[in-house]
Amino acid sequence: MAMQSQPITIYDVPNYTGQVFFQGAQIGKSPVTSAATARNGLRYVSGHQYSMSNALTGDAAQAHAVTEDASIQAATYTSHAAAQDTNYMQIWYRQYAQSYARDVLNGNVSGVAATGEPLAQIGSLAVQRQAHLMQLAADIEFSCLLGSSTAWTNAATAGATGGLLVAVEAGSETAAAGAALSKTLIATETARMAAAGAEFTDMLIAGGAHQIQVLNTLYGFAEQSRTMGGVALDTVLVPLLGRCSVVYDPIMNTDDVAFIDLAHLQVCIGQKAGADSMGVLVEPIGKIGAGVYEQIWAMFGVDYHDIIYHGMVSGLATS
Repeated sequence: MAMQSQPITIYDVPNYTGQVFFQGAQIGKSPVTSAATARNGLRYVSGHQYSMSNALTGDAAQAHAVTEDASIQAATYTSHAAAQDTNYMQIWYRQYAQSYARDVLNGNVSGVAATGEPLAQIGSLAVQRQAHLMQLAADIEFSCLLGSSTAWTNAATAGATGGLLVAVEAGSETAAAGAALSKTLIATETARMAAAGAEFTDMLIAGGAHQIQVLNTLYGFAEQSRTMGGVALDTVLVPLLGRCSVVYDPIMNTDDVAFIDLAHLQVCIGQKAGADSMGVLVEPIGKIGAGVYEQIWAMFGVDYHDIIYHGMVSGLATS
């Protein structure tokens, strides 16, 4: 079952016999943010709004020539000003409570009660804590890619980080208009990225199952593969992009393929005292009744520097 708005009681969270599996296409999945964190580490942020980049954008190259006379006279002074890209942090917060009765009466089981089978301990704090942490991983991936930016204007506002792919789609991309992924669409998008100033330093191609299968049909994945941050990555050689890692990401929209430069992607956290190295705080909370109470807290955002480093083909056929 999915997450429910109920405490951990005998009847709200019944126990079973057998093994425990955390199932679902998305729970516990964070391939893009895991790969970026393994490569770049985490960025520690101390303000609810933070700068991603301060960009000095040069003019198009030109043949700048002046006369000798002009070179010894008073000139018009020039300078380069910067434009700043910013983003916002957001808070992730969950509480769960296990009744004393649920802790003590753990021998009752529902479903098939077979002799000799181990108790699944669905209502234990260990299992419930693991499920919440796996949900956190998926939620971070979603927010960092597909989150909608919300300014943190006051304590009553739920500030939210703006996702990379939302920014790319709002600014610059290649729209497929329902066509199947093709080398032509990829060439169009990579050329657009190059013209915008992309660097193609450490490219990652991400997409849902169908789009990754089509990509393999178009280019053929290389036999070499690698693992980054616990994520298995295929490789493919794409003109302009060079050798790219390829990852299946079930959290992305099924009609999109993203071209992400990992050199320009970093997860941001607010480090609370007592939290783990990833900025996640799991702690007991004060009792209000006959139960055990815990909460999980994290504050995170994403820094993708600028959308010019990344790209996407959107609106693709999904079958």
